[in-house]
Amino acid sequence: MEMSVDSEWPLNILMMAPPHLVSCLTRAADVSSMGIIAGASYTPGDGNYKQIKSAKGKWVLARPADDIQAIVSANLGAVLLIEKVGELKKIFETSNLTEKNLIVAVQINSISTLETTKKIVEAVRKKLPKECTEATILISGSFEHSNLLEYSNIGSASGLLLLDASFDSILELIPRMLGCHLKD
Repeated sequence: MEMSVDSEWPLNILMMAPPHLVSCLTRAADVSSMGIIAGASYTPGDGNYKQIKSAKGKWVLARPADDIQAIVSANLGAVLLIEKVGELKKIFETSNLTEKNLIVAVQINSISTLETTKKIVEAVRKKLPKECTEATILISGSFEHSNLLEYSNIGSASGLLLLDASFDSILELIPRMLGCHLKD
């Protein structure tokens, strides 16, 4: 689940599900009526991106080894999950990639620090191709990080990608991100 704070809406949410379940997510839960954008949590092994698109999905979570060109050619956006700047080289081999169909998510782990993560995010921003200079950059972490909110405030990043998100954990995080408490 991707979350970011912006000036237009309090939160943007991209809810990811396994490719074969994106349809259930979009139709049964009607997430689009809630302002939630659906996507696939990994690239379909059979290369059938059409199933995601027909289920009103817009994004696919990809790793550097995945076929980014196939995702973009299917008129989907790629959420590229990387750990280091060198993993960006795949996007330079992808045609028709723009800031509208690319999100870069920098993964943090237990040894990551705010300072090193900030440097990686800034380096990613500088390395992006000219067509993607305004692409969204997220910090990919988990709810286990005690200073998750501090990572969300890294200025050159747009928000968080939380791959271990659950409905309950999001309900707890939203008021903390907005700096207020939900009232009953």
